[in-house]
Amino acid sequence: MNEWTLKIEEKPKAKGRVAQKNGKRFSDPKTRIKEAIVRMTAKAAWNRPPLPKGEPVSLVCMFGFVRPASHYMGNDPARGLRMTGKKPAPLRHTQKPDVDNLVKLIKDALNGVVWWDDAQVDQETAQKVWLEEGPNRTEIIVSWE
Repeated sequence: MNEWTLKIEEKPKAKGRVAQKNGKRFSDPKTRIKEAIVRMTAKAAWNRPPLPKGEPVSLVCMFGFVRPASHYMGNDPARGLRMTGKKPAPLRHTQKPDVDNLVKLIKDALNGVVWWDDAQVDQETAQKVWLEEGPNRTEIIVSWE
């Protein structure tokens, strides 16, 4: 089994909705910029042609978000997480962005770089997590035979 790992130290961004105007479809500019960042980072690290068409690929993604100060007692990380009161700090990241839209951006950005088409991804695992310290980041693991 072959494995390749990519780490991107940027705040994870979800794929935006595709808009349609006069019969033409287009992505919002923020999505295009984030896809370009992922694509360029991957191209620099991949250093080979895309995996052959039809080659099954496994994808694992971890999307890490730095906890806001409001998650800590007195807004001070040294005092620990706020675990009681009206609004305790969440242990798991269950807010926007949606994990499936985060993965969608990654898969589209890696088209033509790591694989020919994201249809080659036959297995995927993704998770959003809170990070105690920065930077925000995305970690990607691609596996193939």
